[in-house]
Amino acid sequence: MTEPKGINKIRGELLVVTNMYPSESDGRYGIFVKKAHDLLSQRGLRAARIAAIRGKPSGALGKIAAYLEMHLAAFIYSFEKKGRTVWLHYPSHGILPLIPALLMGRIKLVINFHGSDLLGAGKNPLSLLLTRIAVHFASASVVPSEFFRKEHQKRFGVNRKIIVFPSSGVDMGLFRPTSKEAARSRLGIEEKGPVIGYVSSLLEKKGIFEFIEALEILRVRGVSFYAVIVGDGPERQRAMALVEKKGLNGKVLMVGQVSHFGLAPYFNALDLFVFPTKFEESLGLVALEALSCGVPVITSRRAAMPEYVRHGLNGWLVDEPTPEKLAEGIEESLKLFGNQKQVDAVADSVLYYEQNASIDRLIEDLAPCL
Repeated sequence: MTEPKGINKIRGELLVVTNMYPSESDGRYGIFVKKAHDLLSQRGLRAARIAAIRGKPSGALGKIAAYLEMHLAAFIYSFEKKGRTVWLHYPSHGILPLIPALLMGRIKLVINFHGSDLLGAGKNPLSLLLTRIAVHFASASVVPSEFFRKEHQKRFGVNRKIIVFPSSGVDMGLFRPTSKEAARSRLGIEEKGPVIGYVSSLLEKKGIFEFIEALEILRVRGVSFYAVIVGDGPERQRAMALVEKKGLNGKVLMVGQVSHFGLAPYFNALDLFVFPTKFEESLGLVALEALSCGVPVITSRRAAMPEYVRHGLNGWLVDEPTPEKLAEGIEESLKLFGNQKQVDAVADSVLYYEQNASIDRLIEDLAPCL
């Protein structure tokens, strides 16, 4: 593997500060942060220290104790070695203990926004103040998409470099096109007709109910399909009840939670992937992973989604993810996509987001800032 330019400038000098990091008992909490730093570590950029909340704290007292521990560690580590680069995730949550070392010029700062920490910063005056302080001191800001770069500029100006790094990118060794028939056989899906999928948390804002109602519209119109819903969440019981109410029993398989490493067969079993989110998605990594498997994506024309979902080329964009619009998008996409050549073209459309290429661009973009 060729080393990206500028790697020696920051090799071995990272201090990672994050309020989300996996633990042995909670392996999914902040997994995207760990994944990014694992990729950096493979290139020699091992984090010398990590000040983190490991696993989601329980209860108010547990949360207070976890933040105090993280802040104390960040404060101590920031004075440990002069010239160290601090990589701060969710800036407003961890900037406070770093301020003394920043004022004394002992550390350099890179801040990494992930979602609500940028879009929701203005909702809380203290959070906004802390975010502004972090932006002021930062040599660079890292954001997951072009949409977020523009939001950063709009809210905080352009006095520092803003680097787009798509949440570690896509592992295309894992998420790649394979035999649809083999994937369906492995998962026990016997349907020969079109298979449509939803892979996300079962939340109202993720559009799970609009997806199910779109399936009902298709059923009424006589469209042949089988649907697979992968995920869990607080709306699971309501979603199951809606499937029954709409007469979709036998046409919908609700799988429950699947590990990230177990998702690829589900994507490869699909003809279409529907991502009906109503959130302002910072990237929508699950949609990128579906595309990387050669599966066209139907989603809303908002936030970061149009950056890589190309209407009529590798998917279908709707202005709003209403049941009617989603059903229309599914019907049109079933006509558009299907042969192997198109599967390969859909997968190739997101090669830019391959994880090794993404991490190398990040290092090259970051080195001049430090």
